[in-house]
Amino acid sequence: VAMRGGDFSAFAAPIYDPATNASDGAGGTTRTAFQGNMIAPGRFDTVAKNMLAYFPQPTNSNLTNNYLAAGANGDTINEEGIKVDYELNSRNKLMGDFSYSKNSTVVGAANPYPPPLDESGPSITTTPEARLSYDLILAPNLVNHLQIGFNRFVQVGELLDNIPGGWPAKLGYTGVGGSEAFPILNFTSLLPQSGGGGGNIPNGTSQNGTVIDESLNWVKGKHTFKFGMEYIRGGLNDLNTYRDTGYLNISAAETGLPDRPDLTTGNSFASFLLGQIDSGQVYIWNAEDYERSGYYAGYAQDDFKVTHKLTLNLGVRYDLYRPTVWAHNQASWMNPSIANPAAGNLPGSYQFANASLRTPLSAKNDAFAPRLGLAYAIDTKTVIRANYSMI
Repeated sequence: VAMRGGDFSAFAAPIYDPATNASDGAGGTTRTAFQGNMIAPGRFDTVAKNMLAYFPQPTNSNLTNNYLAAGANGDTINEEGIKVDYELNSRNKLMGDFSYSKNSTVVGAANPYPPPLDESGPSITTTPEARLSYDLILAPNLVNHLQIGFNRFVQVGELLDNIPGGWPAKLGYTGVGGSEAFPILNFTSLLPQSGGGGGNIPNGTSQNGTVIDESLNWVKGKHTFKFGMEYIRGGLNDLNTYRDTGYLNISAAETGLPDRPDLTTGNSFASFLLGQIDSGQVYIWNAEDYERSGYYAGYAQDDFKVTHKLTLNLGVRYDLYRPTVWAHNQASWMNPSIANPAAGNLPGSYQFANASLRTPLSAKNDAFAPRLGLAYAIDTKTVIRANYSMI
């Protein structure tokens, strides 16, 4: 309670006035200590004073660790799945399966601080997956396999407290891009991290993956031929407003002696009251993230049994990675070749994606790679194997 009024006399470490920096005459810097380790309330920073009103009162008389809150956290996991195999006839077989998992982090009571210094809410993760495969026996030595799969990963942070936003304006805190959540305060000592509550802005991410695999196996004499292709489609949607109202690191160094890196002087809460921030971050989220990617592959291979002892593996694979693009073309990059009108048309300027130019990257269209191998049986107990490939 005393510290809230600027009284740090119970602490042995002296606190110094950061507004009194002066030369110590020996090439270093010194400061004047606050008399009696007391800071006059008139010196309190306005924003810090406004924030201070939301810190709870102590629950005991300890100098430190004087606020205790009880709570219970846990995980609730639900998983379901089903699989079906169906044989149409001796040549046609179908298989399908579906699974679903939901993991919810349950918050049963108050977090270390009440809102808006903290805001409780579960993190919910869901992962549905589906797969369908079809086997067609064209002949006793010729089998085709087709498989289609889809999986989805969704993680959403849900808010329970429903605390109104607008905290930067309420606190008189300016210069940040966000306008809703309470700034995050990270004290390097004495107090735990706090802030980040309010605004009821959901944050989350979802990822989709679609896979198509096609393969054909053909046994012909001494040869086992394998042909196939693969297609993967990926998508990522991400909505995040984390740290858009600031992440502030608060240290004892700002009220300590500048040339005492051991931090045996100063107090992080005193630095906070004076509005002296050690470092900080502000994230600017100008658009949601909607990434899309694609991958194609094809292959052909022959496992050739030259003799009963020697088998050769001869194959080739083709890979095509499509550059990642954004669904709504919300991307930009530095192009060193175009003129910059803001710099006298010197080369080098930002370029923004559009419907005809979605990425500065080009796909490598000639990515053919060999797959070579051999296996040689010296006797019934010893086999030598070797392979070569390009990835």
